[in-house]
Amino acid sequence: MNQILPPDQIQLSSFLPTQNLITKFYNLFLAVLGLQKMVTINQIADNPADGSTVTARQSDDDLWLEIVLSAGIAALDIRLPVYDIPRDGQVVSVTSTQVITTSFFIATGSAIIGAPTTIGPTTPTKFAYSKTSNAWYRQ
Repeated sequence: MNQILPPDQIQLSSFLPTQNLITKFYNLFLAVLGLQKMVTINQIADNPADGSTVTARQSDDDLWLEIVLSAGIAALDIRLPVYDIPRDGQVVSVTSTQVITTSFFIATGSAIIGAPTTIGPTTPTKFAYSKTSNAWYRQ
């Protein structure tokens, strides 16, 4: 059911695509005023195969991508959001429960500045998107 929520009741479900546009803008307006923090979407990639590609959820929300592995792998491609043009200042954080020896970050149509080659439980990484330069910058 779509309804306008008071600031203390805004949850992730308040921002899902099934919600009507007026309600979504109302909740976004509250977030911009500082009455509610912008949401961060959690995405879990469960045991991707060595050499495969994990695609981040296509959204303009901030994203925490957790790659859950039962053992380390040699290589993994990680595709950052290309949802039209990502939101200026959008943040994507990537963590892994095991070491990924060679990680390739991909952003179709955008540059990636400072991408690490290895990620793991002690080396998470975070990128922020700059609309001005059409690039993802490692933070």
